[in-house]
Amino acid sequence: MKLFSTSLLVIFVMLLVPGSAVHELAAWLSWLSVPLEAPGSAWQHLDKLVHLLFFAVLAFTGYRAWGRRAQPWLLLGLLTFSVLTEWLQGFVPGRSTSWLDLLANTSGIGVGTWLGMLVWRERSRAR
Repeated sequence: MKLFSTSLLVIFVMLLVPGSAVHELAAWLSWLSVPLEAPGSAWQHLDKLVHLLFFAVLAFTGYRAWGRRAQPWLLLGLLTFSVLTEWLQGFVPGRSTSWLDLLANTSGIGVGTWLGMLVWRERSRAR
């Protein structure tokens, strides 16, 4: 439960970081020699992958913390958290609300839950 709570807090803060800080990070990573904002660039939609990974981590750590008995509540809670953070991003300078981010969040919840179920099943077999 500690890992889930920590992940939730860290991801909440990271999702609400002002856009200027995100652009500063992108500038710092410019050593990649790939223009991060160029149209058609592979990096153009990198934030969708980040959203997917964030919510996969939350779903996986939540599943590990509470297991199958809490799965419906965990999914409902994470979907609510997803909508809430997307809505709040509309009030953060340099950030915006995005339906594609919501789709990436929901996909991440699915991936994390699926991985959590796989690990749970393997742990059950090992016992």
